[in-house]
Amino acid sequence: GERRLVRDLDTLSIDQRLEYVTPLDSDSFDELVQDVAKDVLVYFYASKDCQACLEHAIFVNRCAERFAELKIGSIVVTRFDMSKYALPVWIQQVDALPALIIFPAFDKDPPFRRFVGQKWKVQYIMWWAQQHASIKFHLPELPHLDELERQAYHEQKAQMDADRGRLERETLSTKDEL
Repeated sequence: GERRLVRDLDTLSIDQRLEYVTPLDSDSFDELVQDVAKDVLVYFYASKDCQACLEHAIFVNRCAERFAELKIGSIVVTRFDMSKYALPVWIQQVDALPALIIFPAFDKDPPFRRFVGQKWKVQYIMWWAQQHASIKFHLPELPHLDELERQAYHEQKAQMDADRGRLERETLSTKDEL
């Protein structure tokens, strides 16, 4: 079937890993994050000396890509490099990196909702964003997968189910022979 070219992650910089994520700086932060027409996810990271930031970036990037593919325009996925810029005064200290915080359209005040206690996986981040967004939106059953990936997933699942059924029948048949 049709396949997508996947780049070697080891060769990608953090900026390349975040290619679909809107960059913020000290000047643009307030304007975009305070936009009451948008739910804004901000990925706080350090481009220098933060291995976890590098590893988690691909999940945030894929979220931004999938929200765009799903045409969910009410949510914006952004990034703020704390090794380059100072936090705005109104933001409480971001004490650990990486951090993912949502600023819902209709509730930009503290306490801020931080993505914690869950796996850094695309679908979990998307479900979390859906739960905390002011502007409600629908996600498909497997929001992290595009149509091509969803087809492959269902084919693999059907094959696994068939293999499991065959093994169960063979096991029962072997027990009957004993």
